[in-house]
Amino acid sequence: LKVCEKYKDKYNEALVLRKIGVWYLDNFQYDKALELFLKSSEINREHTHSPSFRYNLACDYFDIGLVFENKDDYVSAEKFYRKSLKIFSQLKIKSELSDYYFNLGEISRFKKEFHKATQFYLKGLALDEKQENFFSLATDYDMLGELYLDMGENNQAEKYFLKAIALAERIHLLPALASACYNIGNLYMQIDEEKASRYLKKAKEIYLMLELPQDDKIKRELQELN
Repeated sequence: LKVCEKYKDKYNEALVLRKIGVWYLDNFQYDKALELFLKSSEINREHTHSPSFRYNLACDYFDIGLVFENKDDYVSAEKFYRKSLKIFSQLKIKSELSDYYFNLGEISRFKKEFHKATQFYLKGLALDEKQENFFSLATDYDMLGELYLDMGENNQAEKYFLKAIALAERIHLLPALASACYNIGNLYMQIDEEKASRYLKKAKEIYLMLELPQDDKIKRELQELN
């Protein structure tokens, strides 16, 4: 960062600020992350004549949206997701858009606007399926399962959790596999305890192996299960 400042390399200065901000975001230090994302966005806004700076500004806005979503400020989160989405649409970059639709859908889900959430999720899913983005698709299916579970549509939820599990196993994507096993295990707790036990045991094994701090709550819950 100091080297970028010394040589007045604004492009890389903004990139470094955002990368440090992402580290703070991943470690739940949201205020520090927000401060750095805002600094990065200020630099990128001053150079919007350049497509590269505009692309980075869209990324800044997306990350700012993530901060606000994690702080449960859904109004601000949606505002920045939409600002980011607008820039990506102007730049005609479709490869990034599915994340935005899923995040907007997640906000709608938290607000209990399930029809709206479903529309956003399915838009994101269609993009990932078209691009054969298998690593994203495993998470997409799991998130759709969670949405349908919230809506009380257990058959649809089961369908998508099983799709997530099958794909995550095929591509060896352990975080998505653990999440889908945990979710379908909780679904089966209502109807088939033997199946529930099998999936929850598998989820527990993966979570304990991964040792991701954001999963601590789930790991504690699984360890308490008999």
